[in-house]
Amino acid sequence: MLNNTYIDDIMDSFNGSESAQKAIEEINLVIEKGGFSIKKWVTSNTNDEEVDINTNDHHVLGMIWDRVKDVLKYQINSSMFEKYNVNGSMFNISPPERVTKRIILSCMNTIFDPLGLLAPYTMKAKLLMKNLWIQKFEWDDEIDGIDRLKFVEFLKEMTSIKDVVFKRSLKPEGAVGEPVLITFSDASKDAFGACCYLRWRLQDNTYTSILIASKNRVAPLKVISIVRLELCGAVIAKRLAQFVESEMRFNIEKRYFFVDSEIVRSMIAKESHAFKTFVAVRLGEIHEATKVQEWHWINTVHNVADWITRGKTPTELNENSIWQNGPCFLSKTETEWPINRTIITDPLSEENRVAI
Repeated sequence: MLNNTYIDDIMDSFNGSESAQKAIEEINLVIEKGGFSIKKWVTSNTNDEEVDINTNDHHVLGMIWDRVKDVLKYQINSSMFEKYNVNGSMFNISPPERVTKRIILSCMNTIFDPLGLLAPYTMKAKLLMKNLWIQKFEWDDEIDGIDRLKFVEFLKEMTSIKDVVFKRSLKPEGAVGEPVLITFSDASKDAFGACCYLRWRLQDNTYTSILIASKNRVAPLKVISIVRLELCGAVIAKRLAQFVESEMRFNIEKRYFFVDSEIVRSMIAKESHAFKTFVAVRLGEIHEATKVQEWHWINTVHNVADWITRGKTPTELNENSIWQNGPCFLSKTETEWPINRTIITDPLSEENRVAI
């Protein structure tokens, strides 16, 4: 109750219905001593007689939980579609007569995504807003041309969010042992970020991975080098992994951090005092909570974090996508992974170090 109470909701996960039922009885007993009572219990056990069975979908901290399929879903404010005359079934759209920065921001705020599961899609709107700031649009200036078309496309794609679902449980059936925490980071000239996965070994000696969360940031308006943005992405990866591990009850067997920049990988292997302030501060934070041996280089084609820096449609984030399940190589044994475990020193020549 101390660790899993959020405002007026108590949420938890158990390995079986017996342990869940025992927790329900104990919580009811504690609550009754204070003269209170739980309004209703909802579980994913479809045979539970105490469950409110009027609907399969339940609001949980701003998201939708389908208790039968045990998946998380998103529900967009329907008034937004009515306001903009969007027909969700036909995917026809009549945008407002005047598109402004204020309207675009209002549209973005209808998507509540605390875990960043929709980050590759929401990034498209963030990049649009950044471009409008660069062009010095005021909040109520009319937006037309290519920027208007991008907003219309984003609004049209929003109608398909309701069809995208994400696994609630991070531990699949048949999982054995402890999981491996894997974090990817990347950057483009427009954005940087990271995404986290849990990788499990199954009873048949195969492997499966599940998306946990992601974080991303739009690059500053002031242009900085791609190398520095890649380093900022690595910092986000460290923070995200540290947060996930501190909040998770699983014991993590091992951690992997993947970057597709050989220079950043080499920088992390160096002492922070060898660099100027911008780089040194960020390397110091990375060294504070991770080991050099945990960082590895992979080719860009295998780096799923690229999705959160460039943008994808909601339909591309489906249950079978590499976004939800991680790159294909995670299903292989670690010796077969296309990663570089050696530290390349050449990219950190004196010339490159000055450029950084």
